[in-house]
Amino acid sequence: MFALAIGGLGLLAGPLLAFLVERAPDNSGGGRDATTCRACGASRPPVSYLPVVGALSRCDGCAARGRAADVAIPLVTAAAFFTVALVVGSRWHLVPLLLFTAALIVLAAIDIERFRLPDRVLFPALAVVAATVIVVGVWVGPTEHLAPAIVGSIGYFALLLVPNLVNPAGLAFGDVKLALLLGFGIGWMRASVAESLVLVVYALMIGMLLGIVSGLLVGMGRRLLGPGFLPDPDADPRIDPESTPLLRTAFPFGPALALSAFVVVLLSGTLVSGPGLI
Repeated sequence: MFALAIGGLGLLAGPLLAFLVERAPDNSGGGRDATTCRACGASRPPVSYLPVVGALSRCDGCAARGRAADVAIPLVTAAAFFTVALVVGSRWHLVPLLLFTAALIVLAAIDIERFRLPDRVLFPALAVVAATVIVVGVWVGPTEHLAPAIVGSIGYFALLLVPNLVNPAGLAFGDVKLALLLGFGIGWMRASVAESLVLVVYALMIGMLLGIVSGLLVGMGRRLLGPGFLPDPDADPRIDPESTPLLRTAFPFGPALALSAFVVVLLSGTLVSGPGLI
């Protein structure tokens, strides 16, 4: 019953997260204007500013519908909150994890839309999650979880920084900065620094595997459905996406890293106590 209630909370929070995705600014000029249609620029009625209402309504100028993300994000948030509550249970440990989950959903959705992880979203999210972890840790008592969270954050950042320095075109620095948040949430699950680092390695391996699968799916989608399938906003228009080798397809890597971190958080006890791969 408790998990269902938290899932309902996620359903209510979902429209707010969708609104944050829509309006989130970035250095490339991103950040959408909720008062105009994304397709034709016509003015939208005030009621359509609401995320779910906007997704279901049509533009008077071009008849285009709103974003599917305005419906998908609340549903994904509800499912994710329910799953976290089911695994963690009704304890204060849950609060930072819900904020962590919400931040992952927002950042993953922005990355899918724009192929970017804006600092003006990532760093405030990291600050909120870190502050909540510190407050809960000091107030409730599990202060032994603070050091693993900090070490996990730095460790994951360092692991992704190396391939970024070797091949910046293959791994964007935004994904490296995302590791600060991912490692913090992963490390918060354990009271041991060593276990935190083990989980970070698991998250990296799973994230790389999901990234390979994501790149292949995006590349195949562009071949089957055309270059408009999850287009790269920074792509050179003179290059035909269908001629790009599958393994060199540009795709947002942040969602794969976020999903892997979410999975590792949920399975942290099993991964640490079981024989596993490490």
